[in-house]
Amino acid sequence: MSLKLDWSLTEGLTHQELMALIFDDYPEGIMILNVHTVLLYYNRAQSLIDDLAPEEVLGKTILELYRVNDNTSYPTLRCLFTRKALINQPCWYRTNQGKLINSIHNVFPLFNQGQLAGCICFISEYSRLSNRVDLIAAPRAEPPPAAEPKKNPSATYTFDQVITRNPALGQALSIAARAADSPSAIMLYGETGCGKEMFAQAIHNHSRRRARPFLTLNCAAVPESLLEGILFGTTKGAFTGAIDKPGLLEMVDGGTIFLDEINSMPLNLQNKLLRVVQEKKNRRIGAASEKPITLKIISASNVHPQQAVAEGSLRADLFFRLGVVLVGIPPLRERPEDIQLLTRHFIKQFNRLFHKNVAGLTPRVEDFFQRYHWPGNVRELEHALEGAMNLLPEWEKILEPSHFSATLMSGFLNLMNTRRETPAPAFALAPEEAPAIGPKAGPDEPALLARALEAANGNAARAARNLNISPQLLHYKMKKYGLRKKVTVKREGEGSQA
Repeated sequence: MSLKLDWSLTEGLTHQELMALIFDDYPEGIMILNVHTVLLYYNRAQSLIDDLAPEEVLGKTILELYRVNDNTSYPTLRCLFTRKALINQPCWYRTNQGKLINSIHNVFPLFNQGQLAGCICFISEYSRLSNRVDLIAAPRAEPPPAAEPKKNPSATYTFDQVITRNPALGQALSIAARAADSPSAIMLYGETGCGKEMFAQAIHNHSRRRARPFLTLNCAAVPESLLEGILFGTTKGAFTGAIDKPGLLEMVDGGTIFLDEINSMPLNLQNKLLRVVQEKKNRRIGAASEKPITLKIISASNVHPQQAVAEGSLRADLFFRLGVVLVGIPPLRERPEDIQLLTRHFIKQFNRLFHKNVAGLTPRVEDFFQRYHWPGNVRELEHALEGAMNLLPEWEKILEPSHFSATLMSGFLNLMNTRRETPAPAFALAPEEAPAIGPKAGPDEPALLARALEAANGNAARAARNLNISPQLLHYKMKKYGLRKKVTVKREGEGSQA
C-alpha cells in the first residue's frame, strides 16, 4: 500500500508547518540542523526521548543542548565535518537538563545546489530497539573474494588521515597497522585528547573486519548500574523492567569493539569481561547459557596501563589479556613538529564549516603554540582554533591572541611575560649560524645545538631560550642526534668531560 499526499493541501504552509505535517508522527526522533548546528526542526518523538519541549530547543545549537564526552562524539558534527552519512552510530549523550540517553543515530548531510546546508538526524532510543536489534547487529554476509570490503560508516578514520611528522607517533602507527588484521587484542594508552579513538577506528578500517560493526563504549561515561547491561546484555525477568536485549559485545560480533578508559570500568565488571575474553563466550545478565562471540577488542587507558595496574584501577590479569599489543600515543607537547601541521589542517576544516577564509596565525600566536604544553593535546588545539574562528570578525583573516579563550590567553600572557623578563643569553648564534629547525635542517645543526648546550653548561631549558626555540623542540632534536650522551659540558676549573 502506498501513501498519497495531496500537495495542493500544502499551499501556503511554512517550511516548519510542512515538516510537521510530514515528520511529527514519525516513530523515531528527528532533528534537522543547519550548517551552523542550529536546530531548525525537532519532532514529537525526539521531544519524548529528551524530555524537552520544541520551544526549548529550536534556534539553539547542538552544543548548547547536549553534552557528550568530546566534540568528536557528536554524530551530527561528524556528519557536517565529513559531509558523509553516519549509519547506526551509537551515542551516549546528556541533555542540558541532565537526562542521560543511550541511542542509535543515523545522520545524513543535506545539500542545496551542491553546497552543504545542514543535516537530518534520526534518533532511536536504545531501550526501544529490541525488536530491531538483529537488523543493526547481525554480521553482514562476507563479500565475494574478489570484492574489496567497504568501510563501516561508524568508523570513519584511516591511518592515512593521521597528520604527523613525529617519529614516535609514526612508530605507533606502524605497530597498530601491523596488528590490525590479527585477532589479538590491542591496548592503546595516552593522555586525554591525543587521538585514541581515531587510532581505534583506523585499526578497524585497516582490517578485513572493516565491513563489520564497529562500536565504541566509554567506560567512564556510563553509570555502573547501566554499564553491565549495556555491555553484556540482559534477559527478561533478570530484574524489574529487564527485557531480552543484546549487549554491545553481541551486537559487534564479527567486528570490533573499542573500550575507552578501560581503567575506569568497575573491577567486578573487569572480572566478567576477562571471562568473555578468555572463553570467547558472553552471558547476558540473568541468562542460563552463554553465546559464542568472535570480535576484536581494542581498549584504551588515559594512563600507562602498568601504572593503572599499580594503582588498582586495572586488573593485572585483564591487562595481560587486553594488552597483547601495546600502542603508546605520545602527547602533543612531545610532537612540536606536528603543531603547525595540525593547526593548518583544523583551520582549513573550520574554514569549510564556518564559510570563512582564515589564512593563519600571527607570529606571536605561532610562537605561543610551539611553547605551550597542551594538556588537552590535539583535542585542545582543535577546540582552541574552533573557538577563535567563531570570534573572528568576517573582515579579519589572521588569528590573534585576543581571539582565543580567556584560559588560553592567560597562558599566552604568562609565557610572553616570562620571555620578556628572561635576561640576555650568555650564548647566542649569529643569524647566519642559527640552526634550521624543521624539515630544512642543515648538516651543521647537530654541532650548533651541541655548542648551545655546552655554553649553557648542559642546561637544556637555558639552551632552548638562547636558541629561541621551545624546550620540547630542543629535547626532540637532542634525542634525534643523540646529544644527551654526546654533549660536552665544561665546568670552571675542570677539563672537558664526556
